[in-house]
Amino acid sequence: MGSSGPRQWPKWFRRTRWILTLMIPVFDAKGSLSVKKGASTIPLPTGPEQLRRRLSVMVNAILMLAIKHPNREEIQDVTRDLFERYKDYVLGDYVWGLSSTDLHGNQVQTPPWALVLSYEQAIRKRAYALMVTDHLQFGKALEQAWKCPTTKERHFITPLALYSKRSYPQQNWGEWNPKGKEQRASRRAREMVLHRMAQRSVFVSIRANAATRSASSRMFAIDVSRRDPTP
Repeated sequence: MGSSGPRQWPKWFRRTRWILTLMIPVFDAKGSLSVKKGASTIPLPTGPEQLRRRLSVMVNAILMLAIKHPNREEIQDVTRDLFERYKDYVLGDYVWGLSSTDLHGNQVQTPPWALVLSYEQAIRKRAYALMVTDHLQFGKALEQAWKCPTTKERHFITPLALYSKRSYPQQNWGEWNPKGKEQRASRRAREMVLHRMAQRSVFVSIRANAATRSASSRMFAIDVSRRDPTP
């Protein structure tokens, strides 16, 4: 059935086996270099500076690929200025720096960091989709993606509004209440209750006065009858 010589594995299997046994350099906390097998996992950025650093690494990698592969036209329009403007958009006043204040100028709400990361990933996903559907280069697709109002509304504005709606029972609003309609409605309800109580007290007082006058008239009639007996 089989040959007596050494078994020849398929080319795709040998390549897959080489990928699985790939050696990866890893630096520890002391700066020492060690080599490990397998792929490495990197945690998500925990702050704006880490995200800025990751985006810088990304643009450097894309620029190196553009130099190494000049025939790949989809990455030839990527520049450092493009990514600097992209970082200023994500980490500036439009996304991460967006905040709401109360009447006294105190900051009451900011976007959560997890939402910023989710929106940033949605922008790049939208850019890749535009490269496939509209045949755009990566630079133009990325700029069109972060300026897309639909992407921002679905992945940032609407989740931020829902997050704010869940959050502001725990916020300290001071003298300003964002639920002004509910506050006015509760005030009107209290005024109606007080008005009904006042009406009830007046009605009870009138009935008590009427009862007192009726008792007084009966006592007067009894006294008169005693003083003036019939012959």
